[in-house]
Amino acid sequence: MFPLWFAILTCIYLLLVIIITVYYIIISTKRTELFTDDFLLRKKHEPFVSIIVPTFNEEKNIEKCLSSLKT
Repeated sequence: MFPLWFAILTCIYLLLVIIITVYYIIISTKRTELFTDDFLLRKKHEPFVSIIVPTFNEEKNIEKCLSSLKT
């Protein structure tokens, strides 16, 4: 027969497997909600944009240059 500690350890292991499985199912359903069309339409997504401006000795005009890029 199995020792009692082995049976308890097996029960704890099975309980952890069940908890992790349920947690994974909950997380995966929430993750799929993030990629639905409804979610994308509800949130306003603005893309990130990088602007590269080649300059040389622009200390005098940097403020004007940056303000023109904002508009």
